[in-house]
Amino acid sequence: MLGIAVSYGRIGNAARRLDRDAVLSTDVERPIRDYESALEITYRARVAPWWVLQPDLQLVFHRGGGAAAPSPAPQGRPIPNALVLGVRSTITF
Repeated sequence: MLGIAVSYGRIGNAARRLDRDAVLSTDVERPIRDYESALEITYRARVAPWWVLQPDLQLVFHRGGGAAAPSPAPQGRPIPNALVLGVRSTITF
């Protein structure tokens, strides 16, 4: 069984205005958050009648809506994209 999913989440206008106001009032450069998206691919394979393996791959783009990365990253640099790998193993007796 193969599964593919795509997601997109938009940061609301109020949060974006808050980011702009923070930059204007503090003179500290930081990204204005706007969206986050992800792509996920998974495959469920029956290895034996009693054993199922399900690898999973997730790519997360523009994490945190483009929010600034925490220290020790350089100030104002956004959180980098992420690659998440996983596997689920189910054994039935």
